[in-house]
Amino acid sequence: MKLALGFFSAFFVGSGQILKGETEKGLKFMLTFYFGIPTLLYVTLAFSGEVFLIAFGIAIIFIILFWAYNVWDATKINNKTPLANLNHKQKYQEETD
Repeated sequence: MKLALGFFSAFFVGSGQILKGETEKGLKFMLTFYFGIPTLLYVTLAFSGEVFLIAFGIAIIFIILFWAYNVWDATKINNKTPLANLNHKQKYQEETD
């Protein structure tokens, strides 16, 4: 299950969190990655070319780090996540049956 969540998050940022049950976090990741970062880059186009290149370089580094964190977070399952709680409930029901 961890690999599937990481796979989905690797190709579509935030989808692993949504599938894991952390919908709010997944939507925040999506909005930041697909709208927030491009908007900031678009605003920097109003400045000189040097400022844009510096902002573009910082944005590329931030995008890579944000993407890697997104994949790592999607594969991280602990007792607080709804998916982990669901699996625990299923295991408990199987043991009692």
